[in-house]
Amino acid sequence: MTGQHHDEVITISLDEHEALKAEVRRLRREIGRQQAMRAIMDNNACPGTVQTFSREELAAEWGISADRSITFPKTADAQAIFATVPAIDWDEVRAEWDAVIDDSLHDPFEGLEPSVRVTEESGSAG
Repeated sequence: MTGQHHDEVITISLDEHEALKAEVRRLRREIGRQQAMRAIMDNNACPGTVQTFSREELAAEWGISADRSITFPKTADAQAIFATVPAIDWDEVRAEWDAVIDDSLHDPFEGLEPSVRVTEESGSAG
């Protein structure tokens, strides 16, 4: 990868910029599909190189239950739990945030020229 120089600045239209971004996304998806297919084919060529787990083994490894059933609390129990939660004092929360958050942000790119300028008008690169 080469360094960017200020004398290498180009101007492109917004339409062309959006088209280039879409092409990059398409190429990334294509590469991802190729890598996935290669991994699948490698696994088919050499079965057993990837460890497989049963539901119970995965649950034990992750420290969760392998049981598919989920039990939810009864409505009255859930309401009782939430009834004990204290109300949030948003003015207090804002005051705490204001005490911690620094509003004087420094832009690390301030004063630098962009390597690509995107313009609103349609047309060719200049």
